[in-house]
Amino acid sequence: MILLAYPLGHSIWTRGFGTSWTINAYNSVFLVAALLLHGRPLSFLRACRRGVDATWGIILQFPFYAGIFGLMQNTGLGRWIGTLFAEFATQRTYPFVVYAYSALMNLFVPSAGSKWLIEAPYLIPAGEQLDVSVVTVLLAYAYGDSTTNLIQPFFAIPILGVTRLRFGDVVGYTVIVAAACFLASAAAMFLIPPGL
Repeated sequence: MILLAYPLGHSIWTRGFGTSWTINAYNSVFLVAALLLHGRPLSFLRACRRGVDATWGIILQFPFYAGIFGLMQNTGLGRWIGTLFAEFATQRTYPFVVYAYSALMNLFVPSAGSKWLIEAPYLIPAGEQLDVSVVTVLLAYAYGDSTTNLIQPFFAIPILGVTRLRFGDVVGYTVIVAAACFLASAAAMFLIPPGL
């Protein structure tokens, strides 16, 4: 709870209330208050599950995406990853690197918009360093993200709610489709013109 409350308190103390009080401040205050009122994280998670049974896990994930974004932007980790990609990739292989990286990261941050905010600040400059256009980087990112959407349940939540199935009941089928898509799209990444 201290890790959630400290950044807001520090920001208000150093920058003032008017600058610091944003929608993220509301989110932090509500999350910290809920954790304090429940006393233990497990009690809070149970209450979330009872309150929004079908989507509790997804709702709870988004504040952590913001934390991942802050970590990548403010620690230099994002710049380091971008530099690493630019060092070992070439103009021809960079779309595949972005595709595979985006597909992998989608398993941990299964929200294309949240993930793009986290990754774009270092994927685009690395692409520019290799003379790969922003359009090509974005296409590779989008294809990678879409491929592994078949492995995590975001897309299936409405269908599973109506049919009363668990994701485990369908994931065996979707993994086969994801594997076929990965192979076809990975080959296509080497055909995308870098300067598109």
